[in-house]
Amino acid sequence: MRDYLTTMADFDYQRTVTGALDGHLAALNACVECCDRHALPGRIALFWEGRDATSATYTFSRLQEQAARFANFLLAQGVRRGDKVAGLLPRNVELLVVAFAAWRIGAIYQPLFTAFGPKAIEHRINSSGAALVVTDAANRYKLDE
Repeated sequence: MRDYLTTMADFDYQRTVTGALDGHLAALNACVECCDRHALPGRIALFWEGRDATSATYTFSRLQEQAARFANFLLAQGVRRGDKVAGLLPRNVELLVVAFAAWRIGAIYQPLFTAFGPKAIEHRINSSGAALVVTDAANRYKLDE
């Protein structure tokens, strides 16, 4: 196995962009790379288990459809390419859907750690210039204080 320093010394960024993205870095879309290109019938993306012993299986196609729907919602809210979408969400499927949706439209997904208190969250939202914050009912109160 090659060591890290050798790999770094041999890495050619432009060759990688040219080879993988036809020379256009703008062609890279994280939603496509992480979800859409895997959305073949029946391909499992995720097995989820809740704390209450409930469980669900998510296919890439299902995540793709949910992300596309939420991306349309983001666009309807005025979110555009380059805008930041903050997610104050627990680590669940909805977090993935929000991140994929933001990436789909070229927005930047900014995770907000749910263990942070209201002041820390406010600071991160203000300093990032987030266009929109997505949260769940359990964390909503942190945005009111």
